[in-house]
Amino acid sequence: MVDAPSVQAPLLAFQLADQQPLSEGPRGVLRAVADLYRSHHLDPAQRAAALKVLADTDGVDYRGTVVDRSGRSGIAVSVDSDGGATRDVAVFDPRAGRLLSYERVELVGAATSPSRSPALVAYVLYLNSGRTETAGAIP
Repeated sequence: MVDAPSVQAPLLAFQLADQQPLSEGPRGVLRAVADLYRSHHLDPAQRAAALKVLADTDGVDYRGTVVDRSGRSGIAVSVDSDGGATRDVAVFDPRAGRLLSYERVELVGAATSPSRSPALVAYVLYLNSGRTETAGAIP
């Protein structure tokens, strides 16, 4: 886990590379950014650095304005991987840069998969975040 996310995009990219192997490529970067939001309440400068890391990563595709599964409008970025079989999608608030949601979709069903394609296989909805002085306390 990143202890103190940097406000400098190159340093933050280095910190995130410690969380996901470089062999994961752009998918690893997108997943590392999503994980960062799961464990940190990022201030505006840290959010800007995280968005800059994504913008500077080849293979992260801009998808435009979307509505996430909870009905919130945002800007989506995605990464296709596994030969186009999997898509990771992150939706960000266009005004504040906060991550609204992150999902992983199976686009092409595996021969052993009972699901139809496309199938949602993972979803995280980011409703709120905050800071607290006490570990484990609810902000």
